[in-house]
Amino acid sequence: MAPSTRFLPLAVLASLALAACDTSAFETAEDLKSYDVPDAVTTVDLTGRSGSVEVSVADGPVRVQERRVYADLPPLTSHRVEGGTLYLLDRGCGKAADADGQCATHYRVDVPRGVAVTVKVGTAPVTVTGVTAALDVTTDVGAIKGSGLAGPVKATTSVGDVELRFAAAPRTVEVRNDVGATRVFLPAGDAYRIDARTDAGPVVDLPSRPDAPNAVTLRSSTGEITVSPA
Repeated sequence: MAPSTRFLPLAVLASLALAACDTSAFETAEDLKSYDVPDAVTTVDLTGRSGSVEVSVADGPVRVQERRVYADLPPLTSHRVEGGTLYLLDRGCGKAADADGQCATHYRVDVPRGVAVTVKVGTAPVTVTGVTAALDVTTDVGAIKGSGLAGPVKATTSVGDVELRFAAAPRTVEVRNDVGATRVFLPAGDAYRIDARTDAGPVVDLPSRPDAPNAVTLRSSTGEITVSPA
């Protein structure tokens, strides 16, 4: 029977995650590709493997920067616009390179205000700043950090901390975190219906009202949950 990682300390799991992202142990090449997307975009949908993702709100069209780090062949990345959605896709470098940690794509994406964002990645931290439309982020291994948020948010990770800071009250917040801390900061002047559950015991410093229009649902298997005023 293969050894289980279910009960490994969080620090050990975090070290494994960082090791998976680290390409410094190999002789690697690096290239940088930047481009604007002139099409009308209402949603950005990014699917990646290893690396990192940064999304920020900025004036002008959608701008994308891809920094690719690899040992042999570069990651196979692509982009297209269909039905108002910009699809960004990283297919990796091939099974051997992906497994050895010799393949990573670091995305930086600037979007206009009001653009919704969906991110799904394997081993990569995700940072989102200023997005006021819908946000949906999923990582296998990687922290999720958002600030200046205002729209509905869904954040899901197997291993990694989640921190969400809201500039305006969101209609819905849903966080599912298997291993890692969850911290949510909400404007204090609004009413929330807060449902937080974790084996470690949640700490909620805001009142919860069953009739509140804004729903906050937080779940964690191993890790603290904290809800605080912004």
